[in-house]
Amino acid sequence: MADNDIAVLPPSRSDGFWPCAREQDYGVTLAGKGIRPGQVVCALTAARRVAELRVKAVLRTVSGAPCEILFDVTVWVPPHRT
Repeated sequence: MADNDIAVLPPSRSDGFWPCAREQDYGVTLAGKGIRPGQVVCALTAARRVAELRVKAVLRTVSGAPCEILFDVTVWVPPHRT
């Protein structure tokens, strides 16, 4: 997506809010052939919220390029204050 900064968590790092929120390597590019199930990608939304996207499945073309990616997405939203 245009103007979207992402960070790819290393496989050894735990996932969740704090690992994504503390990640310093935002702005990376993830090559299509490197996308695999189980991979965790963190993103900052337009509303400056932390989002975690876990790759569930990847459908690929004959050449190996991804044509569809299924994510399990979690976005943390601050509690509403009344």
